[in-house]
Amino acid sequence: MVGVTLNIHPYNSGTLTCYKVRICWNSNLITISIPTNIFLFIDSGTNCAAQPKNNFGFDGWVENLTPNRNSTIPVGDSSGNLILDRYGTFTANFKPLPPAIPPEYLAPLYGIIVSSVIGWSIPSIIGWIRGKVQRRNLKECLTQIGKLDKNTLEEKITRLYVDGKINDSHHQLLINKITEHYESRGSPIK
Repeated sequence: MVGVTLNIHPYNSGTLTCYKVRICWNSNLITISIPTNIFLFIDSGTNCAAQPKNNFGFDGWVENLTPNRNSTIPVGDSSGNLILDRYGTFTANFKPLPPAIPPEYLAPLYGIIVSSVIGWSIPSIIGWIRGKVQRRNLKECLTQIGKLDKNTLEEKITRLYVDGKINDSHHQLLINKITEHYESRGSPIK
């Protein structure tokens, strides 16, 4: 047998249930809700469970080392169970849970989240597609150097640049490549 006092903090934030309890030496083993702030003798090894009430969550057991609860040490497990195997005063601590989001706010909240994700994604997708098209046009123009005459190729490159189908760096690269190619062949630059 061990002598214990069990408490709940804050007051009325949960309940304590102990399993296979023998309250006195000659009684049968029973499961009971334990009253708080009362000294009891119970069987050593009794398992007590802390269950939170509405709007509270279990935060942990502590053993009170001084009568005024200024000094405590954590005991028990995170699920709310505590095996009582020694004399002492033990407190089940609970914490208030944040209020739930009212259902009438959920649809607008989801709408904001979805529109934000879409709003951020669409420009990225468009940029990715545009970049892919520009790279394809760049490769096509590079393969046509030497196959088309210089003027036709320059007109095609200018048209692609004006239409936004190649970017500034692609345009400059193509102009440089055309110049290098036709200068190396001895063609005059026009």
